[in-house]
This record gives sequence, C-alpha cells and structure tokens, in this order.
Amino acid sequence: MAFQSISFESDRERIAEILDDIESKLRDLGVSEKVCKRSRFKIEDILIELIDNSFDKGMIRIAVKKFLGTISVRLSCKGREPDYQEDLKELFSGDIDEEAESIIRANLLKEYQRDIQISHRSGFNTVTVIVERRKKSSIMISAAAMLMGVLCGVLIKSFLPEETSSFYADSVFGTVTSLFLRAIKMMISLLVFFSIASSLSGYKDMKELGKAFGRVISMFSFTTVLTMAITYGITRIMPIGNESLKGAVNDSMKFEAMNGASSLSDIFLNIVPDSLLKAFIDTNMLQILFAAILTGIAVTMMGKESAKVSDVLSVMDKLFQKVVLIIVKFMPVCIFCSMASMVIRVDVTELHQVAGWMAQVYFCDLVVIAMLLILVALLGHTSPIWFLKQISQIMVQGFAVASSNAVMPMTMQTCKEKLKISPEIYSFSIPLGIVINMDGGCVTMLVSTFFLARVYGISIPAQMLLPYFVSVFMLSVAAPAVPGGILLCLTVLLPQVGIPIEGISIIIGLYFLVSMVQTMTNITSTVVCSFIADRSFERK
Repeated sequence: MAFQSISFESDRERIAEILDDIESKLRDLGVSEKVCKRSRFKIEDILIELIDNSFDKGMIRIAVKKFLGTISVRLSCKGREPDYQEDLKELFSGDIDEEAESIIRANLLKEYQRDIQISHRSGFNTVTVIVERRKKSSIMISAAAMLMGVLCGVLIKSFLPEETSSFYADSVFGTVTSLFLRAIKMMISLLVFFSIASSLSGYKDMKELGKAFGRVISMFSFTTVLTMAITYGITRIMPIGNESLKGAVNDSMKFEAMNGASSLSDIFLNIVPDSLLKAFIDTNMLQILFAAILTGIAVTMMGKESAKVSDVLSVMDKLFQKVVLIIVKFMPVCIFCSMASMVIRVDVTELHQVAGWMAQVYFCDLVVIAMLLILVALLGHTSPIWFLKQISQIMVQGFAVASSNAVMPMTMQTCKEKLKISPEIYSFSIPLGIVINMDGGCVTMLVSTFFLARVYGISIPAQMLLPYFVSVFMLSVAAPAVPGGILLCLTVLLPQVGIPIEGISIIIGLYFLVSMVQTMTNITSTVVCSFIADRSFERK
C-alpha cells in the first residue's frame, strides 16, 4: 500500500499548485499521462466546491493512496455541506433540450456514484475520487477457483460418507468438468485447422514461410533435447524406486499399445489420415495438423486466387476463436470442479507408495520451466520475471484443468496482447506446439521409465539409451492429444527397455496429478519457443 498526505490552505488562488502536486504524486504511482489529465479536471471542480463551502482559513487535507491496485485521491475540508444536485442544475442553465438534459444529468450522476464518494460528518466534507481501479485479474480468479475447489473437496471428503463423496466427485464435479472439456473438444479441431491454415496461407513468399516454420520447429526440438538432458541428469543424481514396490503392480490390468501400433513406424504412418472427415470426427490432432499445414502451403501456391481463399480461412479462424472464447468464459467453474473432484478422488495409500515418483516429476518440470525462462533472457533478450508475470494466468489455468487444448485460445490471446508476438508466428506456432511440443510429457516418460526399471530391478545398458532417447523424442511429437496420452506412449517405450507394460498400474492412479504440472510445462515451453522464434525472425 502506498500513501502520501499533504495539506493546503483553502484558497482558490492555490488550486493550480494543489493540482500540480496531486498530479505529480499520481505519476509517481504509475498513472498514465492521459488518466492524470482527466482526473485533474474532475478534482479541480471538487476543489472549487470544497473551498467555496469551507470555513474561513480552513485547511484542505489531501491523501493520494494506492491499495490493491486501486489509486484514489481523498480531499477533506471543514465546512458547510455542498448541494451537488443543485450544482448539477447550474450546468443546464442555458437553452438545452429536456431529453438531452436528462441523459447528460444521468451520466454525470452515474460518474459521481461510480468514481466519487462524498460524505459530510462532524462538520467535515470528504470526497474520495477513484483515479484508477484495480483491473480484474484473471489469474486471481483462477487461483481463487483452485483454492475454493480444494477446500470444497476436503470438506466433502472429510464430512460426508464415501459413497456420497464419490457421487459428488463423479456425477457433479466430474460431469461439469467433462461438459466443459467436451465443448472445447467440439471446436478445438476446427480452431487448430483454420488457425494454422490461415496463418500459413498469409505468407506470400515460400522462402519466408520456410524460415518462420523452421525457426519454430528448431526451437521445439532444442527445448525437447534440453529437457531430456536435464531430466536424465536428475534421475541419475537422485534415483528413485526400489523392488519393494513390485508388489503394488496389478498384473490383471491390461494395456493396449497406442492406437494399436506395434512400432514407431506404424505410429507415424497414422499421421496421414485415410479420410479428412474421419480425422475431424475422431479429433485426431496430428492428422488435422497435417491437413492444415498442407492446405496452408497449397493456398500460398494458388497465385491470384490465393487472396480469396486466404480471406475465407482468416474469417473462419476468427469465427471459431470467438466461439471458443465464449466457452472459455466458464473456465473458473471448470477449475473449481476439477480441483474439487481431484481432491475427493486422491487415494492417500497410493500417494504414499509413489510419492517419490510424483515428487521427482514435479521437481524436473519446475527445473525445465526455470531453464525455459533462462532461454527467454539469453535468446529472447527479455526479463524472465516480466515474462513469467505475463504467462502466469495460462500456466495456472493449464495446471488446474490439465488440458492444453482447453487453454489454447487464452494462450493465443496472451501471445497477442501481452507478449506482442506477431500473428504470423503465434497463430501457427501455438496450435502446432499444443499438438507436437510435449516437454512436460518427455519428463513424465523419462522419470516413469527409470522409476519402473528400478522397481523391476532392470538395469538399462548404455548402448540402449540413445535409441531410447530417440523414441522419447519421436513420441513427444506423436503423443495423442488426449487425457492419458503419455501413458499410451509408455506402452511403446517400456517394452523397448524390457519393462513389462503392467508396471504402468503402479503410477496410473495418480497420473492425473502429474498431468497437471506436465500440461503447465508443455504450455510454457510452447509460448517460450514462440516468443524466441518471433524475436529472432527478421521480417521484410
């Protein structure tokens, strides 16, 4: 809280001096020039009124303060109570239409009620003018929704029977969360397609498109390699897991390989859809991504007709962005329900058994986020603290709902309005990154593999590490954009190093807790890569 107090004699000749002093203090608190000037005119009228109604040789006390982001000026002086309604009438002493007078009067009264607080007590007139109101912080709303959800979940779990708690977790909170995510899923494939296609079609020069695309992909690959190196180093320094946990493996649980694939070759063959319509029906994001990139490139090669098609794609992109943003308005409700449901479902026994695995995943993800912020400073030439403040909202939202798709519209909005990234970059890098840039997923895959290897007493030979890392890299690109997609990737990875797939049963119960920080890391990485690619991209 900032507070500055001054006093002046109630003399009309000193009004300019008083206003100058107030304006200076407002600037010290970070008020813009435009707001200072507007407030000066408003405060000048109030000063005149206070002075005219003050007792002889009275003093005007002025306090300029900032509290929780709201900046105000309070003026106090001993005197008679002014008649502000009568003062308003004097404004309309000339020839003015009655209807116009009533509209103006209503607007002035509304201004007084909203930004000016007036009181007369013990012979003192006190007027408080709100100069700048605290902007509603989306991150505060999201954080409050998270805390309220956790509290609600704890209360329900503590005081209600298990069956009733389960009902609330599944049928109430779970249903609301599923409705929100389904609504997002309904539109996200169309948003991804038109966003990428319209962005790529906007490039008139194929060489320029290739440079922009190459920089984004290079940044995605670079951060993924760094993530794998960091995570591997941490798992070597702080090994977790022992064979005593082997008894927790549920051999009766069966896991099918991702998409029924028997090899990485099959997985990548699945990127090309048999039918474009089926790709949209199944919400197969990799197939939709492939079709969008192909469409965008094709439009740039159409010559004179490209402008017409590009305009259509741009309009469709804006349409679906608006639709998704309407759905995103309900994000705080989804966050509340998601957190409440999560707390109710947490099994303390499972938490104790795999606490080391979960703690290491969280630690590695936080180290990776720190690494990404260092890259912002080194390659983006920007303060990492400032950058973190700009993206904190989408990080919190991504953590709470554990879905990159759900926060994609907000991510793009943050890139546009706060980070000032060029639309030429973020409109394809963000949808692209949501699908193929999975640094958080890499952390989970690596930590889980080495954890389960120790549970089974398996030593991974050095000669197997390189092909294993290549597989992790490729799977981070091909991971299905669905809840539990990384678990599906583990069904391909674990047999590669001799670990039975059934080992996933140890971690599956608490995977949703890990997926929260995993999503936050994925989102942070994608935005950081987009920011650095934009800063390093030279436009003509």
